[in-house]
Amino acid sequence: MQKLPRSNGATQIVLAGNVWDRAADEIERQANLQVKSPLELTDNSAGRILSIRPRLDRLHWSVIVCTDDSGNPDFTDNRYHVALGYLSNTQSDNADAAVRVMAYPVGDPRRRVVTATNLFENNDQTHNVRPDTVVRVWCDYDSGSPPTLRWSMIVADEGTDNAAPCSQSSSSSSSLSSSSSSSSSSSSSSSSASSTSGSGSASGSGSGSSSSASSGSSASASSSSSGFCTFVYHCDVTCESGGPQAGSVVYDGSVCSAPAGQPANEWFVSEGVADISCRLVYNRVSTTPCTTNGDCPEDDPDSPPSAPDPSDYSTCCSSSSSSSGSSSSSAGSSSSSGSGVTQSITVVTAFDPTTCTVTTQTLNFQNGLLVSVED
Repeated sequence: MQKLPRSNGATQIVLAGNVWDRAADEIERQANLQVKSPLELTDNSAGRILSIRPRLDRLHWSVIVCTDDSGNPDFTDNRYHVALGYLSNTQSDNADAAVRVMAYPVGDPRRRVVTATNLFENNDQTHNVRPDTVVRVWCDYDSGSPPTLRWSMIVADEGTDNAAPCSQSSSSSSSLSSSSSSSSSSSSSSSSASSTSGSGSASGSGSGSSSSASSGSSASASSSSSGFCTFVYHCDVTCESGGPQAGSVVYDGSVCSAPAGQPANEWFVSEGVADISCRLVYNRVSTTPCTTNGDCPEDDPDSPPSAPDPSDYSTCCSSSSSSSGSSSSSAGSSSSSGSGVTQSITVVTAFDPTTCTVTTQTLNFQNGLLVSVED
């Protein structure tokens, strides 16, 4: 940098024109100097300082609190005291576990409470976000000289009842807060995961109504209010000549709470599934709490229930009078004449359950003796 001449003690000095011009250019050049991030320009009594601005962590997990660490009270507009925090999940949590956020405790060197402006409430200057609400805040330098670090967030109040407003709270609880939005109750659209079934037709071959139908249960994606994870099983029963026969135990899925009105932890006869002679359902209720079906594991972590006892399905085939090969129902007519009594009886000789067709024969009797058979 070229230096300008000094006065050397003279009270007056006359500058040549070219010297004045050089001095004016230098002063203007420095006064108009502008820098961009990461450079930072500041002024002090010694002159201007050009430095490199530290790199910022622009996003921070945080928790709304009522006062800062100096005891300054809560704001009344859309500004909030926000305690910086961290994700408190550990290696013991599953990968799909709800995210938890904790504010750094008092005494921790990372503890910091900042003032953040909620831009979501900028229009009406409201102050509706409750303490203990987990937020994500941004920080950035403003255009001042020197610049000031400013904090902002965009948060909508969800009307949570987990904490009272700061005006009704006597303490600034900045510790526990969970970022999962499950604090608001799930809508009560409870969907049944029941494997319901109905009694099939018992007229005809019992083997024809074997459990070829698909499982009638579905673990639906919605649930009602909080409950316990329930794991649903079913077992189909067929009506045969030797009596009802239970099939294998089949797992259907998990739901949050068993459908209303259904028993828990026991086999029961269900209703409403076509083409099944009899279906038994077992709702195994665990001790794992839940609020939605998604809170429950897809697979049952425990062993399936034992197969049903005959007493569990003793009523399944009580209305059936079928025999193993075919069940013969008959319809006939009789007449009397001078030559004796003539009687015709039509009997079912076969039944095809796949096409629901029957084969019949007509037996003709004269005075109680079989005289002819017609197909």
